[in-house]
Amino acid sequence: MDSRQALDQINYMQQLLEDTRVRAADQHPFLILWGIIWMIGYTADIFLRGPLSGLIWLPLAVGGIIANMVIGKRQSQGRPETPLSKRMMWLNIISFSMLFLLPMVIGIRNENSLSAFFPFFVGFIYVLNGIFIGREMIMIGLWMMVTGIVALFVAPPMLYLWLAIAGGGGLLTSGILMRRQVQP
Repeated sequence: MDSRQALDQINYMQQLLEDTRVRAADQHPFLILWGIIWMIGYTADIFLRGPLSGLIWLPLAVGGIIANMVIGKRQSQGRPETPLSKRMMWLNIISFSMLFLLPMVIGIRNENSLSAFFPFFVGFIYVLNGIFIGREMIMIGLWMMVTGIVALFVAPPMLYLWLAIAGGGGLLTSGILMRRQVQP
């Protein structure tokens, strides 16, 4: 490879990185959405225990997934689809599928363990995304992981209050702060 080809390759890589890098601030609608969902769901868990909590979480999760897809579709309009964005999409589809399948596979049945697992694993997914998106997502992911670890040591109903405030409130606050970065 001669020096011209090497420079062309470097320029190509720089352009590829620039084209595929998604600013963390662009993620604010998702953080706000899921922050509100978590605050509603975990607050409801204080009052609706056991199978009754599914009455609130199922519609919240389904509604959140649909809203997520709508937001994602709107944000992607006018942006070229890149190989990295496709890979990140599949990373997230697989990771969030594991979020629901893994507790069944490894047999998490304890209320505290299951409640701690979700913010911890979501935090892990955010850290993975942060590798490509930016440091802010890594920080949010680490906070969610800490929230999950602390949840192991908190008994219901305070457990749900903790997850509503630290988990849902953390996502909501992060989303609002990131929104300020893109909207003066």
